[in-house]
Amino acid sequence: MVEPPPTLPKSGMTTEELKKQFPSSSPPGPGRGKTSMKPRFPGKFHKRILNLERFITFDLAGMAFAAPLAAVREIVPMVALSRPPGLPRFVEGMLNLGGEMVPVLRLAELLGIGGQAMGVDSTLIVVGRGSGSSALPVDEVHDVTRAGKGEIELLPLDDRQAFNNCVTGELRIGESAFHLLAPDRVLLEEETRRLAEFEAIERRRIESLDAEAEADAECKPETELTAEETPAS
Repeated sequence: MVEPPPTLPKSGMTTEELKKQFPSSSPPGPGRGKTSMKPRFPGKFHKRILNLERFITFDLAGMAFAAPLAAVREIVPMVALSRPPGLPRFVEGMLNLGGEMVPVLRLAELLGIGGQAMGVDSTLIVVGRGSGSSALPVDEVHDVTRAGKGEIELLPLDDRQAFNNCVTGELRIGESAFHLLAPDRVLLEEETRRLAEFEAIERRRIESLDAEAEADAECKPETELTAEETPAS
C-alpha cells in the first residue's frame, strides 16, 4: 500500500528546511483531473520548466496549485496582521516577519476566483525578498514535489483559465495536475507601484514614531539618587 505524501507542518519553514523535510524522493500528490489540451510551447520553454524540478503544491478555493520552490522564501502560519490606514484594497494586512513588514495579498481576489476566508487555519507562502516580498495566503500547503526529467509537462491555458494571467499553464507531474502559479505575475504594474508607495509611507511613519520615542526617552529627568547613592557632603 502506497503511503500518502507527508503534510507540511503549520510552522515557519525556510526553503532549505523544506528541502530537508521533503527530500527529492517525495512522490507527487494525488491526481487532480485531466485535460485534453495539447502542449504548444516551443522546446526551449518546455526545457526551462523541466529544469525547475521542485514545486510546492497547495490548495486555494478548492483548486490545486503549484509554484516553483525556488520562488518560495518561507512558509509561516497565519498570525494577527496589522492594518495601518491607507492599506491598498488588494492587501489583507501587514505581516511582521522578524521585524520586516511584509504585505499579505488577497490572492484569491487577485486571481479572479472570488473572496477568500482567512483564519487561523490559513497558511502564508512568503515569496520574494526585501522590498519585493509578499505573503500569499492559501488554504493548505501539501508537499514539495520533485519531478525527474521527462515526468513533467506544462499544458497551455486559454484566457478564461489563466487566472488574470497569474497562471502560466497546467502543470502535470506524473498523474497529478496543478495550476502553475507565477508569483511575480500576481500584481499588476500599477498595483506594484501603489504597494511600493504605501510601504514607503508606512516606513516613514514608523521611523517618525521611533524618533519620537527616542526623543521622549532623552527628555525624561534622571532618576533621583537613593540615599545610599547620594554623595557625602
